[in-house]
Amino acid sequence: MVDKAVRFGMDEFELSGGEPLVIEKDTLLDIVRHASGKQMVTTLNTNTWFLNERYALDLRDAGLDRVKTSLYGTSSGNHEDFTGKQGSFERLMHVLGLLREEGIETWVNYVVTPKNLDETRCLAALLEPYDVDTIQVSAVIPTGRGRSAQECVFGGQELYGVAKRLKEVLPDSRQSNISFTITLYSATEAYPFEGRYCDYLTDRLVVDPSGRILPCCVLPQDLRPTVGSLLDEELQELLSARRIDGEPIFHWLARGHEAMEERLDFGRKTPNLCSTCIEMLRRLVQDPGGVPGRTLELGRKT
Repeated sequence: MVDKAVRFGMDEFELSGGEPLVIEKDTLLDIVRHASGKQMVTTLNTNTWFLNERYALDLRDAGLDRVKTSLYGTSSGNHEDFTGKQGSFERLMHVLGLLREEGIETWVNYVVTPKNLDETRCLAALLEPYDVDTIQVSAVIPTGRGRSAQECVFGGQELYGVAKRLKEVLPDSRQSNISFTITLYSATEAYPFEGRYCDYLTDRLVVDPSGRILPCCVLPQDLRPTVGSLLDEELQELLSARRIDGEPIFHWLARGHEAMEERLDFGRKTPNLCSTCIEMLRRLVQDPGGVPGRTLELGRKT
């Protein structure tokens, strides 16, 4: 699958889950080594629980460029209340130190909830000693556990106040390594977000363990069609206009959220783009005329 992606021009490879470190270690290292050997930027998205000194060194030597992980509070109480795993906060902080020592680029995604909003002011100070490369601030995505964890989810209108509050208590993101993700509000001022608001399908592809190309990893199961498997076919065929236009979800993600809003005359705005996207896609697939058959226009990579 990596070889086919490289032939198509893809240059970044991310292992995510679930938890990718439950894969047998030698197998995972071989995957990282192969992708790195093809000059792909390699990323591991992990909760860090299974990561130790030896494993971090082996991943670095295999060519791993970056680790992404998530933080659910600036104290052990809120973080472990979310993860349900005692000791996970201390473990995460320890691993951040290991990654710094091994020279592996580190991204921390801070998931802000009604429970940890007030302590977010401590975020930059907490992570400063670990020299974290990027801090992303996001809200809970309304899929999977996020669909039922209502105590951790802000309402659509609440998020406007949350975004304002975060800007008050966090350093200016234009002058620091802190950025806000589209689950808080969409960044529409620069490519690829102008007229699109999200880069799924245009700049990045989701491939499941069986090789199937999926439209987006955060969509609920009933909104996850596939255009085929990368194990069986080349990307050129899988991402052909015929395949994409044959599946309404792919069709609309290829065109972007602005086109979806126009088609539905969708007037409701919310900072949580993922929530809005799921609602619009569900309406579009239920609409018999939801696929107008326009000429396909994907982004720079596809």
